[in-house]
Amino acid sequence: MPNTLQRVRARAFLRQHGRCIYCDKPMWLSDPAQFAADHKLSARQARRFQCTAEHLCARKNGGGNMASNIAAACLFCNLHRHFRKAELTPDQFQVHVRARIERGGWHPKSIGAGSPNWHLLQPEFSFSVGGGRQQSSSSTTGQGNDSTLPWPAG
Repeated sequence: MPNTLQRVRARAFLRQHGRCIYCDKPMWLSDPAQFAADHKLSARQARRFQCTAEHLCARKNGGGNMASNIAAACLFCNLHRHFRKAELTPDQFQVHVRARIERGGWHPKSIGAGSPNWHLLQPEFSFSVGGGRQQSSSSTTGQGNDSTLPWPAG
């Protein structure tokens, strides 16, 4: 039986339609070989797209394993966010990653461009510039009845 963090990660994976919160690339949850074959990647390249539980407010900053603090992120993005000299907030890191992707970097080219309209394909929540997260009633347009959720300072 999976532990609580594994269940929360799996729910985040489904909520985000299997895409990384930062780079919007597809991830795998349980079958790296199939993912590698589907995306024409080596096993080593596919490893970076393993779904991880991303603590939006890091545990070292008091963030816990509750669903409201967990998003699904690929291993590569998760590691790079937390091993930076100057830690970025989730929304700052998302902007950084997407800018790198726009310039042709970050992930192997064979994984594809992802969603060209990533800003229109919001997961259940998106980040606001002020550091808060917003719950969206529409997962495809990001429009609807938004309400700000509490966000721990970090």
